[in-house]
Amino acid sequence: KKPPSPPVQEFVPKDATLEEQLDDLYDRAPEAAQKFHAFCRRSLRDIGLDPDVVMLEQADKTWCAYTEGPLKSRERAEEKARDDYDGDGRRLVDVVRGAIVVDNEDDL
Repeated sequence: KKPPSPPVQEFVPKDATLEEQLDDLYDRAPEAAQKFHAFCRRSLRDIGLDPDVVMLEQADKTWCAYTEGPLKSRERAEEKARDDYDGDGRRLVDVVRGAIVVDNEDDL
């Protein structure tokens, strides 16, 4: 027998203010980031790549096969929601970020 599906998380309603939408988004961001980064790292391992191997070194930054990025700043998220999504912060999809660096297209 199949286990029951997890409950659907309720999100802030469309008529919420942008501030309320962003509060909700940033409250959820740490858990989403943890899941996203784990997924990216696992995906690289699944194709035989070590997510921690150094791929690129620059003067001020080292890039591994997978490098976690910081959350998009709240200020930038508000600006993007206002300018690109008519003030609908629920449409933001890139608050959690990371970078995958590979040597060739086949690894993508």
